[in-house]
Amino acid sequence: MHLHGHNIFVLQEGSCTDNQTVFGDNNGTSVQGHTDTNVKNKKRDSGYGSCWDGSIVNPSNPQRRDVQMLLPGNYVVVQWNQDNPGVWPFHCHIAWHLSAGFVWTVLEQPDSIEHEMDIPQVMAQTCTDWSAWTSRNVVDQIDDGV
Repeated sequence: MHLHGHNIFVLQEGSCTDNQTVFGDNNGTSVQGHTDTNVKNKKRDSGYGSCWDGSIVNPSNPQRRDVQMLLPGNYVVVQWNQDNPGVWPFHCHIAWHLSAGFVWTVLEQPDSIEHEMDIPQVMAQTCTDWSAWTSRNVVDQIDDGV
């Protein structure tokens, strides 16, 4: 996993193989309501929804990384300083994982972006040009190119 614009602190990592914890039942399928507003209460009451027990490895000096390996069936808990306003991708470096959506967009300090940053006109022009080109052409690429 890699977060642009930052180093990440790895607080914990470990195995996450219990379907009851991940999905809410033991056959590997999500139960109804797993995304509703009561998830926080379910987690508190039953441990549902997280393999992490809240422990932190070396809290006084956590490992600092640019990229952290996330093994299959495992979890990783990361933290970073929110000191770099922008829109940052947090993603896996396996191309087909990225293409399948294994990427998050982190919007950091949106008020600072809106009120304190001058975004160059070339950025807006790039988006306008790309939109015009893709309206007339098919992009011959099966992944996002990262």
